[in-house]
Amino acid sequence: MKKNMETGDFSQPAVYPYLLGAYACVNAVPGVTMLVDGPKCAEAKAEYLYGSGDLFSDLLGHSAPNRVVCTGTSPERMTADPESGIVARAGRMLETSSPEACLLAPMPFAAVAGLDYARALGPLFSSSGVPFSALPGSSLSGDWLAGYGDALAALAGIMPLGRAARRPRKVAVVGNPMYRREYDCLGNVRELESLAAAAGVELAVWPGGGSLRSSARELAGASAVIGLPHGLKAAEVLARRMGVPFVGAPLPFGLAGTGAFLAAAARCAGRCAEMAAVIKEARARVYGRSARLVSAVLSGGRAVCVIDPLLEPGLRSVLSDIGVEPAEVVHTSRAAGGRAGSAAGLKRLIKESFPGKCGLLISSNLSPFFVYVGGAYLEFGFPVYNRHCLEESPFLGYSGFLRFIEQAANTVLAARKDPPYVV
Repeated sequence: MKKNMETGDFSQPAVYPYLLGAYACVNAVPGVTMLVDGPKCAEAKAEYLYGSGDLFSDLLGHSAPNRVVCTGTSPERMTADPESGIVARAGRMLETSSPEACLLAPMPFAAVAGLDYARALGPLFSSSGVPFSALPGSSLSGDWLAGYGDALAALAGIMPLGRAARRPRKVAVVGNPMYRREYDCLGNVRELESLAAAAGVELAVWPGGGSLRSSARELAGASAVIGLPHGLKAAEVLARRMGVPFVGAPLPFGLAGTGAFLAAAARCAGRCAEMAAVIKEARARVYGRSARLVSAVLSGGRAVCVIDPLLEPGLRSVLSDIGVEPAEVVHTSRAAGGRAGSAAGLKRLIKESFPGKCGLLISSNLSPFFVYVGGAYLEFGFPVYNRHCLEESPFLGYSGFLRFIEQAANTVLAARKDPPYVV
């Protein structure tokens, strides 16, 4: 809202809401429950993940308690006795489920009431032995990317860290963009761990698909914490709590980003020479496999990109490497300096660009804001509804670079209306 006041643009922004990002973070860490101080309809946002964007999401369910729970409060109730209602709802939640941790997200009208959630709910969660943290009431001022980062930082603050001897070659990586628990995002974790292991570096990536307790065990003993763009606040919190150095690194998306990330991990672990050899070998593999497909199908093309702003540096690097011009880049978030478009502007851009001016649209699923009727559409980012991954299909690391090229080329080929194309 503040940005709209500054720019005078009051049209509908083409972004997903703050709560959806917070839900994505909770979805990425099994065993964590989200208590929303707001009306029951806030639970419906979980359906953007459960049963649609993530085949393996358990945010809602029939055989187990929901992991997203609403207090059912309303502005009218907030003027009466809001505290007793939320304490009672939290108590019922704890009776019917056994969460490893709980985050609370107040809706804006609840936040302005000024309820001290730590004071009201602290004793209840403390007596239950369940770590608890409240998110800022930022549903109006932030969007999904801010929600993901805030929720991850909150979990970093309550993660049950234990004591462990430092292992010089072990490095924690915090801020993995775990958009969903399918095997594209899980494949990212395996890819980064495998690349590092080849140089004698042990990586512990979070979120990595494990619960909060198991993640705490995996992170224990790390000699440094590398913060990725999606979780810099969380990385700083964990580095401070663990008493180890914090190092920022780019997202390992694309050849340049992957190389810079691996080099940072190698410096933390004292394995620079070994990592240089791994990087050289991996790049040779990438070039050997991709050259023919890139030159025959992708090189010389133009693309419109509607993406997470934290993916933009990597995506520009990938497109440059394969000879595709990013004709237009629009962000799906206003966080992190993102330049999100309006719904009307996005519809206009798509109508003017396809078909004809551009051959490829690279975009997350923004179906509430525009309907794409052109040719090649690679659904990529957050959220994704029309592409699912049952086997490892990373987009990070060197294997992720190859997989992205493969998907882009196959998308372009499938959209062609001429006879079967021979590379």
